[in-house]
Amino acid sequence: MPINKDAMMRYKILDKCFRNTGRNYKMTDLIAECNKKIKEINPDAKSISRRQIFYDIAFMESSEGWEIELDENTKEGRTRYYRYIDPKFSIDNMPLNEVEISHLRSAINTLSYFSGMPQLEWIQNISDTMDKIAISARSYNENNVVEFEHNDYVSDNNYFSKIYNAITNKIVLEITYKPFDSSEIKYTFHPYYLKQYNRCWYAFGLVPEQKDVMWCLALERIVTIKETNHAYIPLPKDWSWTDYFADIVGVTRYKEGKVEEVIIHAFGKTAKYIQARPIHESQRNKWLDNNTLEVRFKVIINYEFEKSLFSFADTICIIKPQKLVKWHIETLNKALQMYNLSSD
Repeated sequence: MPINKDAMMRYKILDKCFRNTGRNYKMTDLIAECNKKIKEINPDAKSISRRQIFYDIAFMESSEGWEIELDENTKEGRTRYYRYIDPKFSIDNMPLNEVEISHLRSAINTLSYFSGMPQLEWIQNISDTMDKIAISARSYNENNVVEFEHNDYVSDNNYFSKIYNAITNKIVLEITYKPFDSSEIKYTFHPYYLKQYNRCWYAFGLVPEQKDVMWCLALERIVTIKETNHAYIPLPKDWSWTDYFADIVGVTRYKEGKVEEVIIHAFGKTAKYIQARPIHESQRNKWLDNNTLEVRFKVIINYEFEKSLFSFADTICIIKPQKLVKWHIETLNKALQMYNLSSD
């Protein structure tokens, strides 16, 4: 039984009533007290039913709740009054129950995705504490129900916090960077933005030697980061990251890139897949027959877009532009040659 905010409020009200030795609370009194307190906070709240209070008490008495013990002998005639056997008892003094621990664990698992941010460095401490609480209570389910897309084998989290802090505080960085195809390079880097794509993080910023280019650095390729005292160059006031990414797939935007119309034909299951999961927000679909989907894009063709199309290599046909058709054919031939070489 999930504990939401309204339910927790009722449990607190009932707990206070059960502890009150100066007054006898019968069922109608408990209902009235809950309605009174709840409507003080939310005048539009619905009235609490008798059945709901019975359910609440049953939950509080259960092992999933706090296993409260109510005095069964407090009656006058056929009227029963509700109070704790031990007036010193309170759910506020009890350890976390199974449901609370389960909910806290789910919340911590979700928040842990953002643990690299400076404001959320406390998450790990809470997570460690939750582990100890859960182990001692022996009452939480270790199965996560939410998973974010990340890659534990990519070592970018060490730099996420530093770059985030530099963006927030307008600090210029000296970054040693190792591209895939060359030796290490040092950049003076004015960081502006962090974006995740395909399970990796990328930092966008300015390198003063090339002010007309927005640089994109993959965090897993960073070797070292050092703060500097250089004056920070801010972005133009009218800059929009939404506009910057609107015409591309992924993170690569070429300096001379222009928006082009791309037309492909997709077939069979791939057609249905692409229709259900658009490659780009500009995507427009038209069924030519029961098996063929014509897909139109207006994008800046970049590496990520090309690779997205190539992932459907055997179930799509690129119609235009011709340069993309040529690239696709050449790439298919290179792949075929790789297999021919390996078979010799």
